[in-house]
Amino acid sequence: MKMAQYIAGQYDLRLKTFVFATNDTKNFLEDKEYICICNGNIFDKKTFVPMGVDAILKLYKEKHLSFLDEIDGLFSLIFFHKTKKELYIFQDYMSSTLPIYYTVYNDKFFFSTDLKHILASCRMARILNRKLVPCLLKNFCIMNHETLIYGIRKLEPKHYIRIVDGQIGISRIKMKYELDIDVSATSLKNILDKYIQNQLLYSDTSIANVALSGGYDSNLILNRTQGIAHHINAFTIGGSYGTDEYDQVVNIVNKTNNVTLYSHVINASDFECVPDMIFRLESATHENGVPLQYFLSKLVSCKQQNNLLCGESADETMFLKYHDDNLKYSIQELSARRISFRDNPFYCTNLVVLKKSGIFLNSFGICPHYPYKTKQ
Repeated sequence: MKMAQYIAGQYDLRLKTFVFATNDTKNFLEDKEYICICNGNIFDKKTFVPMGVDAILKLYKEKHLSFLDEIDGLFSLIFFHKTKKELYIFQDYMSSTLPIYYTVYNDKFFFSTDLKHILASCRMARILNRKLVPCLLKNFCIMNHETLIYGIRKLEPKHYIRIVDGQIGISRIKMKYELDIDVSATSLKNILDKYIQNQLLYSDTSIANVALSGGYDSNLILNRTQGIAHHINAFTIGGSYGTDEYDQVVNIVNKTNNVTLYSHVINASDFECVPDMIFRLESATHENGVPLQYFLSKLVSCKQQNNLLCGESADETMFLKYHDDNLKYSIQELSARRISFRDNPFYCTNLVVLKKSGIFLNSFGICPHYPYKTKQ
């Protein structure tokens, strides 16, 4: 099985030297001018055709910052110009499946998609930022650039990092897109079909893996995948207590051709895994669905699959308030009250739902795909 992917690096602000680390050589490229490192899935915005690191670097050289208008997907991207000594760290407008942590220590800028890696690299003191604990507990995440460790920050959605002339800057991504509130059912199906076709092409397989629940979002993905893939592996997690959609899922699978269902029902003994859940999430998020997502990731890994079509964010991205750019809160506000998905669907979706799914799946060596989170 694939190992969890990570990207990390350090930039010496005095010497202007750059050292990086990644365990994904497929998504790394170095030429005479640049070092380029990718994490996640990147597609052509119009065609959904997967883009390799060579095509991404070529596009960045041609377009520089405006290259983001040409691509789609959920990703982290690092570009280092070897002559100019400039470092750029990008993520998708809606953020990445993995957090990007960063700090400055002893005149060096450190970053990583893994919190434990950055702490080990810079060897700074690990001091709990107690004022943020109420915020994390109330809102399932910390909805700004801070983390539970003093001095360690994370890159917020809609932003990128640049280091030019030894100076660190955080800039906002200027995204160009048309908000169409009259998307038809046919248009939605066409978008999903195109995405799923290219996801299978990217994964080099005719078998699709789908996370399945009793909800509309994952069932529509299953429905569209049925006409594209030769076979579908469906994965679902049930529970001995509380809401359980297992029977609904079995009923759906029984009415669908060429589907093999894999399932696990959580019981009391499974909660021995809570320390491992905490270890993998690194305090990025927490909420009621954490055990379900953990055991889903574990189940897919046990079946030796390394990619998964997920239905996350269907509800939120179809909610007009999702696109409101003016939803910001102070730490005092975040600690005093709970910010609901209805209050702020963008941050709740991308810092809770997406991170819970993306971090767990990546930690088990699985590449997630999110059709509902495309720009189209």
